[in-house]
Formats: sequence, structure tokens, C-alpha cells
Amino acid sequence: MKDWFTDKDGTIVLRPGSPGAKRFLYVLLGIVILIVIVSGRPWFTVGTEEQGLVLRFGRYVRSAGPGIHFRWPWPIESVELERVTEIKRLELGYRSTQMDLRTETKGVPNEQVMLTGDQNVVLIGMAVQYRVSDAFRYRFDVRNPDSTLKNLAEAATRQVVGDYEIDAPLTRDKAAIETEIFQKLQELADLYGLGVSIVTVQLQDVSPPEQVAGAFREVENARQSFERYINEAEGYKNSELAKVQGTVAKTINEAEAKKEQRIIEAKGEVEKFDRILREYQAAKEVTRTRLYLETIEEILPGKEKIILGADQDIFKLLNLQELRGAGTRNPVAEPPLQPANQTTGTEQR
Repeated sequence: MKDWFTDKDGTIVLRPGSPGAKRFLYVLLGIVILIVIVSGRPWFTVGTEEQGLVLRFGRYVRSAGPGIHFRWPWPIESVELERVTEIKRLELGYRSTQMDLRTETKGVPNEQVMLTGDQNVVLIGMAVQYRVSDAFRYRFDVRNPDSTLKNLAEAATRQVVGDYEIDAPLTRDKAAIETEIFQKLQELADLYGLGVSIVTVQLQDVSPPEQVAGAFREVENARQSFERYINEAEGYKNSELAKVQGTVAKTINEAEAKKEQRIIEAKGEVEKFDRILREYQAAKEVTRTRLYLETIEEILPGKEKIILGADQDIFKLLNLQELRGAGTRNPVAEPPLQPANQTTGTEQR
């Protein structure tokens, strides 16, 4: 190779266009091609569900999001891809196996047996769903993050269940226990730097030990009957309450209507009294007589009435023969009776 870069007199020279320069460029190009062939492409692609971790001589230097990125050829830089949107799942207290079209589960005693706050034993199976939130922490900070998360989930579950009595996980407080486990597990995952985000925590199977399962079933049946009776009583109460409220509303509406009617009638009576008062003040004698006659007409309805003037004699109107029960009335001798709706003398109705 020394002959490529020396002149005839032995001096080292690399002139453009000289045979030595051409040989040097060919060799350099061959080396570059060989490096590219050995190391692969100098670019890499990160999928939409992935995050790329770029390592330079095995040391993390940067992260790469979705898209096309460039790197130094191997062995200078390498890339590791981690799926950060995939929902992962771990099972605690049981293991599930897919068999054709059905799923079989098998309990894991050393995981599912837990002690409650009232010193009772309960069997719990739980599923945790999570995803990678920080690919660097998930890949490099913890040696086995999935196994570590499983241990943390078991510790969080035992701690939360230990704060409740046995009836809570079996019946009424499953949702509250799931929420507490979710919060506690996320706190522990952040504390240990796992780089994961908890999605859901679900209690799949909670049951008492087989030796006392019958007694617990009886207790549960009694509890369900108790709740059913309470619901029926609440339904009856609500039904009767609705009826009473309807009756009350009807009575109030009728009272309001009657009140409005009485107010209107009272206003009418007041207006009538004011009108009569004005007439009385204008003509006292006439108004007094008219009121007297209207009152007589009202208290003696359907009766024949005779109205006499102040200068008329009442004895002229008596039919003595009819009072004796004999004779006939003489129309000439007796003055005719005046109907009740006419006036005689100076009185007016």
C-alpha cells in the first residue's frame, strides 16, 4: 500500500487524479460499504405504539418518538424499542389458561390466601392492567419490572384487605377496596421507579375458605333477603308517600281555588255595599223601602203578599165571609187584592 502514496523518487504524495489517490478512495469506499453491510441501515423507524431507546456503546443517550430517526452505525449506536401503549396484564392469586374457546383458571394458594382485619382468612384473585409510561425507567431502572410489579400488587392487596373485616371484600365494599389497592399500587410503582401506569385493578374472585363456605353462603343469603325486604319497604314507603303528596297537593289546590272564590265574592259584596250606600245617601227613604221589600221577598219566597200604603185601612182587605166559612165573595163590596209586585198609596217598591 506504500506504493500507492509514493512517487518515483520515494516521496509520499497523494495528488488528485493520481493512481494512489484513486486507490485510496476505492479502499475508503469499500470500508464504508463494509461497515454499512455489517451494521445495517443508519436509520431506524419507531412505530406509533412504541418508544425508541438509543444506546451509544451500550449507554443510554436519548429517547426517540414515533417516526424515522438516524443513528450512528453499529457498534457505535444501537436502538431498543419498547411498546408504551400496549395494555399489559398480571394475575394475582390465580392463573388463567386459554383452552380452545374457553378459559380455565387455577388458584395459587400462596398468593390468594389473605388475612382480614378481624383475623379471618379470605381467598382473593385479582387482575391488574398496566402500561409502560416511561420506557427508560421500565427497561433500565429495574431488573425485572413485571415481577416487581406483581410483588408490589400482592403487598398492596394484603395491606388494604387487612384494614377491612371479612364481610367487606365478600359483599359490600369491593369497589372501595379496588380503589384503595389501585392508589396504593400506583404509589409503590412510582416509589420504586418502575415507569408504569396502573390502568385498572379488579377483584376477580373473592371467596371464603372451602371449610366455611357453606356458613358464608347462608350469611350471604340472609343478607340478600334483608336487603330485599328493605327495598320492598322503601318501595311501599315511596308509593304511599306519593299518594299522600298527591292528596296534599289536591287539597291545597282546592283550598287555593276556594280562597280565590271567596276573595272574589267578598270583593263583589263590597262593591254591592258601596253601590247601595251611594244610593242610600242619594235617596234614603226610597232605598230603605226597597231594601225592606227585597228582604221580605227573600225570606218569604212564593207567598202572596199585599203591600199597603200608610193611609190605607187593612180591614177593607179582610174577607169575613171566608173566615166564617159561609157565603161568597162580593166582588163589588170588596176591593180587589193587589199583587205583591205592585205598590199602593205612596209607598214604592
